[in-house]
Amino acid sequence: MRVPFSIVICLTTVWGFQHFQDEIPNGKNVPHPCKASHMWKGVGHFNPLGGGSPNQFGIDFYNAGKIWTKTFCVMDSDNDGKTNGEELGDPKCVWTKGNAPPITVGITHPGICTPFSDSKCSVANSWIKCDDDDGFHCDALNGAGIKSQTIRFPETAVPTESKSHYCMQTDLPTDGDYQMVATKPYLSNDDDVVHEILLYGCDETSSTSTFPKDIPRSCTTGIHQQCNVLIGKWTDGLSGECLQKGFLIGRSGFRKAVLRIQWHEKVQSSFGGSFGLTLYYTPKLSTHDANIITDIAISPGQTTAGTGGAGIGAASVFVLITSLVACSLTVV
Repeated sequence: MRVPFSIVICLTTVWGFQHFQDEIPNGKNVPHPCKASHMWKGVGHFNPLGGGSPNQFGIDFYNAGKIWTKTFCVMDSDNDGKTNGEELGDPKCVWTKGNAPPITVGITHPGICTPFSDSKCSVANSWIKCDDDDGFHCDALNGAGIKSQTIRFPETAVPTESKSHYCMQTDLPTDGDYQMVATKPYLSNDDDVVHEILLYGCDETSSTSTFPKDIPRSCTTGIHQQCNVLIGKWTDGLSGECLQKGFLIGRSGFRKAVLRIQWHEKVQSSFGGSFGLTLYYTPKLSTHDANIITDIAISPGQTTAGTGGAGIGAASVFVLITSLVACSLTVV
């Protein structure tokens, strides 16, 4: 008996959700304490972009049912002597979702001790970075011979439909064989309108037609039959992704890809920009690259499964499948 199925590499990410900003007063107007003109988008997280570990305000928000309550409002999550409501412009705890906050100026971060320069806050705030670093560090980018290519939509008007998806086919480098080591978002305008950027490698052996080259067009949320291998991604809360074992691109790897972008909520039709991913890759190939195991066959009475000539024990298959099934997305 031959049982074909596919096992896809599980990429685990802790996602931050922008709509949580609407659950607190001035949620989109919380300034970075030491970076002028920067907003702290993930108010409940240590990461200014959101995602990752929650700070004490984020923990208190979760325990309050992820809504603005009077009990949550009168808390002092960062222990700086001001309540959460006072810091977010609702000192009397009367704000309700959908309404304008009583105060919209002088907003401070309810999860960071303020005044930021006060000596009493120096220890509590020692983890905060005040330089212009985007927070993305990847040792692989320091390697010799690293190259990059930015794959992006041309200047495009963001569609007015809520949470629209657009796709575009593009070429990957073909002047040699390369292994991807990292990706970073390319956002020519405010990234508040972009929810997610995905890059799928294409199987050129398939005769199935795909999207026009370098021309964005509306597409569905489903994975395309011909371009179905996720090789790069960005979403809210990520400043980039460092790949442990990146995919092979170039002459012997993926030579074409489909870039898919999902926007947030409805925006003005006049809004436009260019969005995509910058790929970083190296000609120094690892022994193993990221891949997909497909077409595992277990014959009747046998305890091993063949995968292109290599056998793995049935127990190993069970452990592998169990691990993949157990792999989950943590939402905070």
